[in-house]
Amino acid sequence: SPPATNLWSSLPPPAESSGLRLPPPPSKIRPMTRLKRIALLLESDMAFDRAIARGVGDYVHTHKGWLVMMDPVMEFTVETLRHWEPDGIISSVNLARRGGLCLPGVPAVVVGSSNDGQEQSLGVPVISSNHLEIGRMAARYFISKGFKNFAFCGGLESGGWC
Repeated sequence: SPPATNLWSSLPPPAESSGLRLPPPPSKIRPMTRLKRIALLLESDMAFDRAIARGVGDYVHTHKGWLVMMDPVMEFTVETLRHWEPDGIISSVNLARRGGLCLPGVPAVVVGSSNDGQEQSLGVPVISSNHLEIGRMAARYFISKGFKNFAFCGGLESGGWC
């Protein structure tokens, strides 16, 4: 059989005046990069979680190469996540505590905080609020405005005073 020839090198270069250009040879074409797949396991009825989803959406709209899976109606399971093959998981603290939706080898982060302070027991990085410092900041603000008496009402919804 005749020796293999490189089709690209056997073609004459295009005439400068023709304006035509040959496509680059296959060895010079970058392979398509796979979109990074992020699973957002958030509670759509929680304002904080909706803000996280908006922030992720803003990022995805300004940076190419991301695919986000978020379905506020669907019950996520480990099987669902495994089938979707995410490159990373962002979960609310409440969903993470209920379902433990982590996959081996898939980076995960939990956002939010709970009233019992048990977030660190999840075994993944947790991004949460420093409630004590928030209270101090609020107190300093009200004191700087001349207030001497102020209160906070919030916390556990099961408390009779909320």
